[in-house]
Amino acid sequence: MINWCCRNVNDGDLSTTEEWTSVLALATKWEFTDYRLLAISRLAQLASPVDRILLGRSYDIAEWITTAYLELCKRDDALTYEEGQRLGMHDVILLSDIRQGIRGNRVTMPDKNVSILIDKRLV
Repeated sequence: MINWCCRNVNDGDLSTTEEWTSVLALATKWEFTDYRLLAISRLAQLASPVDRILLGRSYDIAEWITTAYLELCKRDDALTYEEGQRLGMHDVILLSDIRQGIRGNRVTMPDKNVSILIDKRLV
């Protein structure tokens, strides 16, 4: 359990995805805009692509979803079992479909085109 009385959020006393997710949750709930923006900024650096997809959906951070999908689609490694479990079947199939589309072109697609492809499939 986090001892909030001894933490200084603004000075970066927090360092894990879990801690910053707690800040994001509370800041969103209590409409503390500055702390929410700070948490979003820190989580953008700390959180994995899978975390950003899940957090983006939970806390209405739409810009994270496409960029996280892009990272997962472009990386060489397939999703791990744990990542697939966390995302769920819908996302796993969608990611597989997008990755297959990218690799099927045999030509490097610019990130902008991949992002458009992802956005079309997310709708």
